Amino acid sequence: MRKTVSNLLFAVALASRKRFSSLAIPNKIWARIYNIFFSRRNVEWSAEEEMFSYALDGGRFYIPRRNRLYLWASVEQKQAQLLVDYMIPTNLGEPLVLDVGANVGEFSLALSRHGAVVHAFEPDPVEFKALERNCRGSTVHPHNIALWDNEESRYFYLSNATGDSSLFSEGGATDEKIKIQARTLDSWARENLAPDCPVSVLKVEAEGAEPEVLLGGVETLKRVHYVTVDVGFERLSQSTLPEVVNILIPLGFRAVHFGAPRPVILFHNQFF
Repeated sequence: MRKTVSNLLFAVALASRKRFSSLAIPNKIWARIYNIFFSRRNVEWSAEEEMFSYALDGGRFYIPRRNRLYLWASVEQKQAQLLVDYMIPTNLGEPLVLDVGANVGEFSLALSRHGAVVHAFEPDPVEFKALERNCRGSTVHPHNIALWDNEESRYFYLSNATGDSSLFSEGGATDEKIKIQARTLDSWARENLAPDCPVSVLKVEAEGAEPEVLLGGVETLKRVHYVTVDVGFERLSQSTLPEVVNILIPLGFRAVHFGAPRPVILFHNQFF
């Protein structure tokens, strides 16, 4: 009974935070109110950075959107959960990781703390600003790049309310669109990785563009040991599972784990 009541109170508090964040309150005042009611993390608003931040490990962890603060109420717990969700193997040594769809860097930083060198790709300019700030002094190298199956100029649809910006329009659900130059993973790898440099993990969470990211990285995939892909219903409300499987299986990958409730599949390259 106590557990049920506790879960109910938590759900009510979470819903309140979401509604509260939409009120027309100045960000600095909103951060103070948030601290009183919802947080022990000493949330601050930096007018200079134009971002919120939590106290973390003697420093600050930056988050650009106030309606997303509730997601990082426990940064360490969220980072640990992401490693579980993406089923990252524990026997990687000192890995090189490519994080496609890095958001503000929570997954990349979690792996960095485990000794990994990470290249983190995030096309959204708002999230990238926080990613770049959060990764200072770490082994994470942020790249403000949209990966695609060819190199072309494309519209990128911004979603300021949810932070789920995408290369696909959701029929008016976005706030605005910007023109960006997309790149392929293969062209980036040719310029930034040594030809014989193995990649331990490629993580892809591209808001529905997972097939295009993989198609643009066919040569790079030959040196990748594991690929972990979020195949959720984010491509015009459809899963990218069929396309992802049809791309990776012929390249010698085998699906070894299936995640739940987060729809993630871990593939292993059978040539390693």
